[in-house]
Amino acid sequence: MRTSPTRFASLALVAAALAGCHGARLADDIDLELDFNPLRGPSDRLHSPYVAGARFTVYTIGVDREDREGWTVASSDESILSVLEERTGGEARVRASAPGTVSLILRDERGDEVHRARVEVLQPDRLELVAHGPLLVRRPELQPPSTDELQVLAGGSATFLVEWYADGDQLFGNEALSATSDDGVRAEPRQSYLFENREWVTLHAETPGRHEVRLFANDVLTRTITVVVVEESAIDRVELHGEDERGARDGDPLVVYAQAYAADGTPIYGVEYAWDLDGRAQEGLGDLFRYNFDSTRRRMLGAHHDDLDAFAEIQAREGFVDSTNRIGCSAAPGARGPLGASLAVLAAAALALTRRRRARATPRQRAHSQRSATRRTSGAS
Repeated sequence: MRTSPTRFASLALVAAALAGCHGARLADDIDLELDFNPLRGPSDRLHSPYVAGARFTVYTIGVDREDREGWTVASSDESILSVLEERTGGEARVRASAPGTVSLILRDERGDEVHRARVEVLQPDRLELVAHGPLLVRRPELQPPSTDELQVLAGGSATFLVEWYADGDQLFGNEALSATSDDGVRAEPRQSYLFENREWVTLHAETPGRHEVRLFANDVLTRTITVVVVEESAIDRVELHGEDERGARDGDPLVVYAQAYAADGTPIYGVEYAWDLDGRAQEGLGDLFRYNFDSTRRRMLGAHHDDLDAFAEIQAREGFVDSTNRIGCSAAPGARGPLGASLAVLAAAALALTRRRRARATPRQRAHSQRSATRRTSGAS
């Protein structure tokens, strides 16, 4: 059967439309899995709704790079979503400027529309702070029940992940945060970029007392918290919390988190610790100890602050001291697999949680701590 030119043109238009639907499309650089894993690759979709004030990168997927030379990304309403920087190959740096609904338009080198994506920008009505340490050890139950009031040791710093919400739905994107605070505490908005685009705030505690910190999204006040800067005498005990070693494979990177507590069980952040492994001092100060799992070695890990000590048995050959105030890509040498964790509720077990004097543990103390660690780890669901 002979196809008429008109019908041929119609079929070509249909094919082009289908290619636009199932071929080229837009994605952003937002990564929802906190794992610092460069092998996971970039996002494959847009994460609407976005938080007002956020900056992020959108790019084209579904088409080979050489086939999208000269392609551009534009916004249907620059007052809602503005293009900050046009890049080659259908990529652009954009800013969610104000609440509203807008279309991102992908055009080819001739200026023809290839793809259109509807996105929404919302002003958040809620801001949540997530303590970095419990996040890393996959222990959501260790998060403070409320972050309306946080205790931080004078002279210390504590870092929290920032999450945005509107009407109960999470909003995405970072660089929306700004902060002001009273004298005595300083709130520092921070960003992580390498493999993990995240919004953080670090609280630097300077003067003992109660201080207000005001947190803004797109220059709109979203939450006010109280930071209680405490002195050393407020620390009652230190506990070690670790990732569950059950199911770990040799070489998997794991982490132990040291947490100070007041007498009423309230966490005290911003405390640094000296560490030892089987009595051998480890270099540096911090509240994290990272190691690669080794099923053939059992060693006693100790964390020390002033005259308080905590011990736990881990399966490792060696490790290194780290800090929850480091928010970039921090990987153990030769490590593979996840270093962080998502916010999903994951069952995990604590390693031994023991209060000790600063002196090295006696053989009897070490044996007791080993038995305790074994019970706590094997008994978790």
